[in-house]
Amino acid sequence: MCVCGIIDAMKSERVDICIVGGGASGLAAAITAARAGRSVIVLECDYEHGRSIKRTGDGRCNIANVHTHAGLYRNECFVEQAFRACSPERALAFLESCGLVLRQESEGRLYPQANKATSVVDALLLAAQRAGVRIELGCSVTSVLLYGDAWQVAYDRMQLPQTNKRVTARDLAAARAHAQTMQLQACSVVYCAGGNVPSSVLPANVQVRPSVPVLGPLATDVAPIAGLDKVRVKCALQSGDVREEGEVTFREYGVSGIAAFNLSRLVRPGDVIAIDFLPACEGDSAEALLQRRLGVMEPCTAEEFCVGMLLPEVAHAVLRAAGLKGHEPMSQTGVSQLARTLKAFPLVVRGLGDERLCQVHRGGVAVEAVSPETMEVAGQPGLYVCGEALDVDAPCGGYNLHWAWASGIVAGEAASAR
Repeated sequence: MCVCGIIDAMKSERVDICIVGGGASGLAAAITAARAGRSVIVLECDYEHGRSIKRTGDGRCNIANVHTHAGLYRNECFVEQAFRACSPERALAFLESCGLVLRQESEGRLYPQANKATSVVDALLLAAQRAGVRIELGCSVTSVLLYGDAWQVAYDRMQLPQTNKRVTARDLAAARAHAQTMQLQACSVVYCAGGNVPSSVLPANVQVRPSVPVLGPLATDVAPIAGLDKVRVKCALQSGDVREEGEVTFREYGVSGIAAFNLSRLVRPGDVIAIDFLPACEGDSAEALLQRRLGVMEPCTAEEFCVGMLLPEVAHAVLRAAGLKGHEPMSQTGVSQLARTLKAFPLVVRGLGDERLCQVHRGGVAVEAVSPETMEVAGQPGLYVCGEALDVDAPCGGYNLHWAWASGIVAGEAASAR
């Protein structure tokens, strides 16, 4: 399919489909469209292929999850309809078609067999190359506008050093200062450049919600956790009816770890979260367990009572919160106080702890303005949005990348069918 329409007298490159953003959803859309026989260019603002993918899963890339379903996502109804166009199973088949061998770990998490995120990027780049996709790095898109029957994409292209040395901040600053302004024309544009969508890039009537980081550590009141910085525990966090189990890392500003990250999507400043240090004990079984323990250990001090059950730093914090002194004898009344605190150690949420550690952004193009069956923006024929650029997010566990693959496939198919 050739690009139709004349924009103006200026000469610019013409392609069938322009993909803005070379992350997970962008590469999925590009490979899908190119396999359908379309000419495809990817404009990536970064200076490195797939850097956002390489950072995921502590460098191992939790690529997807076998338990993916729409109920896990923000804007569930939209995601459910999108998954009818590309099911989670079909997204996994796409990854396999790119040569990736997947391996399942706990809770359905899927990782590349090579156990390294770079292997995911390498496989996707090879699949893109074989399909005929062209990827341009260092290209920052400044506007996407419709003129007649074609889209005009304006972008600044950086000229980065053509060496194997590491690109420094000075290199980037120099490259940006001497960036070349360019443009191209396309029949279709797929926008998938992350969750922080500048309202000035897309047409003015596209509804864009403010971007906020989520899925990160929580800042809390710090007095109750004094002395626990960098201590890790297996526990559960609960706020209202929401409960997240997993590893929690205490920080000087609050709590981090998967359980805290997942809860960060749902809590607000002022909410109270309760740490359950004995998540396997339900109801009154925690106190019964501790009373039996007292029968075995007494006479003992409160501090001695915690030895072998809690890390010393955690014991000090919990005893303090329970109103118990470590050097005083442990009693049945003290056991009751300790049991209540171990099951519900309260912390007040103050906000996000460190935005730099957040895994996704909430916001972007409103799902109400997008067709879930095609990812096309209403009233903007040939403009598609997918991945994190849409107001969709999910917990940790590979679900956000799973959404990127599926929504990218849907957008690539729809764009290539125009």
